[in-house]
Amino acid sequence: MASNNTQLTLKLLLPHFKKPLREQSMIVSVFRTSIRPRDIAFLSTIFDKIHAIHKWNTDLEDCDNILRIESYKDIADSIISILSEQGYHLEELED
Repeated sequence: MASNNTQLTLKLLLPHFKKPLREQSMIVSVFRTSIRPRDIAFLSTIFDKIHAIHKWNTDLEDCDNILRIESYKDIADSIISILSEQGYHLEELED
């Protein structure tokens, strides 16, 4: 269950777009994680509440358990904070 801090952070991430979504550029964030296959359904409940996320996917066959997020704004630090509160380790990978 998400903590009160997580719920507050999720509310702050709900964007108020001035341009239609299709006109906004995408930001791609890639993370090394401790996510496991059994965590995907839980992550989906969190990510579905963050309207800034266009789409996300994982590559759990990679040794770094990759999480890739396409978003309408830079939310990498918020994603790290939210998932860290839930006990996951995330490290953003640079280009």
